[in-house]
Amino acid sequence: METITLEGLAHPVDILIDHWGVPHIFADNESDAFLAAARTHRTSPLTASAISGRPKGRRFA
Repeated sequence: METITLEGLAHPVDILIDHWGVPHIFADNESDAFLAAARTHRTSPLTASAISGRPKGRRFA
């Protein structure tokens, strides 16, 4: 288990990654949940592969 500190959180947030790599966020309030979701989305390998999934040297149509 990894502990990460984020500025702006009012309460601790639990982020569990299941065996498919999908994050499940458990927070005491909505704003903490959104902040944790944004951080998770930014650092997720799934997001990175979706963004950079096109072959190098190719352009979007």
